[in-house]
Amino acid sequence: GFDHPAMWNHYGKQHEGVCLDLKKSEIDSTIRGALSRHGEILSGAINYHSRVDSLGFHKDLFPIHSGMETWTENELFDHTRKRSLEVKDQVFFSKNEEWSNESEFRWVFMGEGDGPIDVPVGGSLAGIVAGCDFSNEHHTDLSNLAEKNDVPVRRLWWKNGFANQPWPLESFEEGGTIAKWAEEA
Repeated sequence: GFDHPAMWNHYGKQHEGVCLDLKKSEIDSTIRGALSRHGEILSGAINYHSRVDSLGFHKDLFPIHSGMETWTENELFDHTRKRSLEVKDQVFFSKNEEWSNESEFRWVFMGEGDGPIDVPVGGSLAGIVAGCDFSNEHHTDLSNLAEKNDVPVRRLWWKNGFANQPWPLESFEEGGTIAKWAEEA
């Protein structure tokens, strides 16, 4: 959710960014629809661990095989794919327990090629939440994006470290501030 202050510090550009509120079932269908013909998709909730050795990380996680240097690109790709699937939980779906407040869910795409693949998320977008320090100079762009996708855009504010109900972004036009809005609320 968008109401975790640490998430805004880590991922939201110190509360200056935005959070896209996505519908989980729809974004899953969108990702699978866009990527499944290009490769394999793994997904799942992250498991949080207190110790790295509980994950089974060791030097043999991705062992070097004798004669590997003579493998073709396809042989190397196939081996890496097979081994990645064997250790997917340790490699792709595990994190230190210090991050457990994130309740993270991931999609991992394994396919050939190194170019980008467009995944249109517009139909999965439920709303946009701007951080409390989101710049007013980007207000118009964000409002246009929300209007184009027919979703609400709100601005988050905090009181004593707790998220309050996000206010409409328009409330901050013309020099409006969180403090001013809080006084009027």
